[in-house]
Amino acid sequence: MSYIFKTVIFFIAIFSAIGLEATSVEALLNEYSDKNALSQKTIDENKGHLYLFSRERLEKMHAETLKDVLALSPVLKYNENRFGLPDPVSSGGAEPFKSNFIRLYIDGVEITQGWMGSGMLLYGDMNIDFVDHIELYLMTTSFENSVEPAYATIFIYSKDPKRDSGGKVSLRVDNKGGNNQGIHYSEAKEEYSYMLNYSHTKTRRDKVDNGTTQPLSRDYERSQFFGYVKSEDQIFHLQVMKKETDSLAGLSYDATVKC
Repeated sequence: MSYIFKTVIFFIAIFSAIGLEATSVEALLNEYSDKNALSQKTIDENKGHLYLFSRERLEKMHAETLKDVLALSPVLKYNENRFGLPDPVSSGGAEPFKSNFIRLYIDGVEITQGWMGSGMLLYGDMNIDFVDHIELYLMTTSFENSVEPAYATIFIYSKDPKRDSGGKVSLRVDNKGGNNQGIHYSEAKEEYSYMLNYSHTKTRRDKVDNGTTQPLSRDYERSQFFGYVKSEDQIFHLQVMKKETDSLAGLSYDATVKC
């Protein structure tokens, strides 16, 4: 009787230990799962497949505009539609804007356009002299970043005055008669920091032969201002862009549309 009692007690102790161990492991897994689900890394990874263009990479690419970045991205390429507007999904024919499923953010704020639904229409070839790094996410994004699904989401982050204080002036001229001027200044104070960036671009591009004596022009001139003032808990963000362009015409083969 004593032997049977000891055997029963032995097995009860073993199963109790197994149960306690299983409970302990389950608790650890739940704790890890909760922390992992709330981590910023996991949230970022859920945005889609990431292609990161770091400051160093952008400098090695000599990228001056978002167009330069998209042209070298592994999947999403830079295209223009028949009207000369940035439209990466376009086939280049006389068709409406097709890149409305590409979302564009600057410092966490979505840049959009009410008519076409995507900031690519206005900012697809913008100057990126003020940019620190760019994150390109492919696949459908989570609804924490956008109220609508997207084929691709582009997050642009501006330079931090704590790392890039001071000023810079740039002047460029190309062999087709185009030119670019840029002014950048940023400073970090004790209570706030600010950045100002202005660029002016005048581009001369090859004309497109359309079978008439007057080829179609794609020249454009753009003025762009970007600036912000940041404190510990507030930010004032301002973007102004003006662009005049000679665009390719849609249905007319011998006309130039002035936008």
